[in-house]
Amino acid sequence: MKRVSAARRHLAITAILAAAIVAPIARLSNAQFAIKVPWLKSEEVNRLANVEREWQAISSPAPADNGQIQHWLMWAWLIGAAVTVGRFGRQSIAVRGIRRRAIAAHESDFASAIACAIAAARHAARFHNSLDIRISNETDVPFVHGLVHPVLVLPSEASEWGDEVRHHVLTHELAHLARHDLWSQKIAALACVLHWFNPIVWLLARAASEQAEFAADDVALSGGILPSGYADTLLSFVDAQSFRNVPVAAVTFRTSQSLAPRIHALLEAHRSRRAVSGKALGSFVSLGALVAVAVSCVHLEPGASVASALKQPSLSQQISSAPAARSTEVQTDTSKSEIGNDDWVVAAVEGLVRLLDDPSPQVRATALSSLRRFNRGDERSVVNTALTNAHVSPDVLFRTRDKSQ
Repeated sequence: MKRVSAARRHLAITAILAAAIVAPIARLSNAQFAIKVPWLKSEEVNRLANVEREWQAISSPAPADNGQIQHWLMWAWLIGAAVTVGRFGRQSIAVRGIRRRAIAAHESDFASAIACAIAAARHAARFHNSLDIRISNETDVPFVHGLVHPVLVLPSEASEWGDEVRHHVLTHELAHLARHDLWSQKIAALACVLHWFNPIVWLLARAASEQAEFAADDVALSGGILPSGYADTLLSFVDAQSFRNVPVAAVTFRTSQSLAPRIHALLEAHRSRRAVSGKALGSFVSLGALVAVAVSCVHLEPGASVASALKQPSLSQQISSAPAARSTEVQTDTSKSEIGNDDWVVAAVEGLVRLLDDPSPQVRATALSSLRRFNRGDERSVVNTALTNAHVSPDVLFRTRDKSQ
């Protein structure tokens, strides 16, 4: 994994989370897009279709009424999603409160020092958009928040930082803004809302957050910061402060879960630190969403000739429906019943005769057994006529006994 940079790993995880968001929405929309496959051989598709229909007729149980189960599952999902939304909403409201109550940086006692550090950090992080900087005594760590109008909130203790520490912290936070990590954080949160019951999604969201921290550290190192000094800055936050008052709904400079791996990654000399642009992030996330739509809504469909063959009823369905249809027709009109049954028996016998040449011994045996069943009683003359129309001698019922077994 050293050959793959943290930025690329974060990009891949974010694309997966975006696909997890789009897939259920696309499936609920009931949109279907068919892609015809005309190059398939009709004989192969017909054989596969017959096998599938016969298997479904034999093994598929009768559909059960699961409407009540779906009703309760939907309510369970809604309750879980509401709880998850409430959790994220409460965190976001808390961060917005800290942001609103914070004072502007130019009103602080160290406004000139912050202005100089911001100018250097912008160059190192390659971030040139507008930014609102505020100072708050309600947080222990700096963080950025806001998708459209981002705000960088610094703790009041920032006045005691040295120039090197201030440069490290500001470069890291501006790297998050340059990488659009706030947007990827919202994608992860939305995926957790939709899939609150799936622990894999929560693990992916946590992995995305950790990889975003690694990637921001790589941006800082690429801007000329020494790894040893940067690691000392991270350790100084652990020694000086606790992990209380950390806004979990924002992107912060420090996380307790990934601190040790981050320091270890900083000191790896041959680790890949290649960055990913914002355009690449948007393109890759869009690609993941398109793949999810394709998997959810697009289905393969055979060509016109093959599709017409697949729509024909299977032989077992014809045979199973024959007695009921015949008894009903006999009760209503005898003459019409004979015509209808004769046509059906001719079609059935012709299909059974073709199955006598099937390479499968089980199929040949079943076809021969069905032909002998027809060759009894009133259908004997109809069977002989059907065999004649198919250019097959009636003696085939006796000659193929050994062949089919």
